[in-house]
Order: sequence, then structure tokens, then C-alpha cells
Amino acid sequence: MARIVRIAIGEAGTGQHDDVLFTILGSCIAIMLFDKKYNIGGLAHIMLGKSQDDRLLQPAKYADTAVPYLVRLMTHKGAAPHRLKAAKIAGASE
Repeated sequence: MARIVRIAIGEAGTGQHDDVLFTILGSCIAIMLFDKKYNIGGLAHIMLGKSQDDRLLQPAKYADTAVPYLVRLMTHKGAAPHRLKAAKIAGASE
């Protein structure tokens, strides 16, 4: 059964098969990764470019820590890093 997975600002999440991952963007960036073999997707809602003191508390909030964090989340679900493709990158208004 499909789930709707809402990803808030500075968060990341994963889904499988028919799950729907979504977020609402303004000036932030969303990156979506996908492992086609196991139908695993991941989305990170990135707010800032460079990590600050809370990077360990909110790794998805920063561009320099969000992608490695998202890859870790997805590998825990069974995805393989070498199979991950960037499905979409969106956002970054001026």
C-alpha cells in the first residue's frame, strides 16, 4: 500500500514502490535520488549550503551533509550507492 511521505524543511526521507515523497519549496533545494533495481527513492529538503554547529542534529538541512545522509538512509532500506541516480533537483529561487 502506498504511503504519502512529507519531507519538511531540513529533513530527508525515503520511500519504496508506490510511496509518494513530497515537499514544498521556496528558496530551498530538493534533491531526489532513486535506486531503480529495488524501487527505493529518497528526498532531501536542503535549506543552507554549508553546515553549521547543528549539522549532526540536522544533516539534511545543509548541502554538504544532506547527500551523504540521504545515501545512508537509502542504503538502510536496501539501496546500493553505486546504483543511485539523481532523479530530480529542484528549487533555489533568487
